[in-house]
Amino acid sequence: MMKNACCALFVSAILYACNVPDCKEYQLLGEEAKAAIRGYDSTLPYTVVSVPDSLLEAGSRDVEPLLDSMMRMKLLTWSLADSIMPAAADTAGRYRYAIKWTDSLDRYRVTSPVAHGDVYVFMNRRYPKGFRYGARYYLAGNVAILDNDSLYVRRSCVWAQYKCFYKLDSLNALGELTGLKRYGKFARAASFPLPSK
Repeated sequence: MMKNACCALFVSAILYACNVPDCKEYQLLGEEAKAAIRGYDSTLPYTVVSVPDSLLEAGSRDVEPLLDSMMRMKLLTWSLADSIMPAAADTAGRYRYAIKWTDSLDRYRVTSPVAHGDVYVFMNRRYPKGFRYGARYYLAGNVAILDNDSLYVRRSCVWAQYKCFYKLDSLNALGELTGLKRYGKFARAASFPLPSK
């Protein structure tokens, strides 16, 4: 009887040990660390710019110098589709611009929904009220995590922490127009508890 009880306790202890997660700390470096950091940090993946898909409506013609400069850069072609003169009680007209983006930007087109990342709305400029368009998104910049001695991810079953340096690069003329340049190094570090399962 005693022998059976001891066997039962021994078996239950083994089963319990198999179900308890290993809480020992481990560290990731290199590409493994970069992949883990991108999973933890939702602002890192990319930077996109929101531009008019094919038709832009504005309350003034202030946008035309920007459209002209983008046409000179061979990013788009545009034309004034129509204009609606203001009514007596209205103070602003309505101008509609037909816009066609060139094929040179096709490889930067974002086809999936933009869930995270920094979004620059039409060249990161402010326009008068009444400025509207259906959005098209292009990848304008990319975050590159740098290889150096500071890059790491440490993790146990209850917490995680990481540290890295990164740079933000403009990928194309759209990125540069929004103000994205090749900057120096930025440090990023975080420590946080992991959700219990």
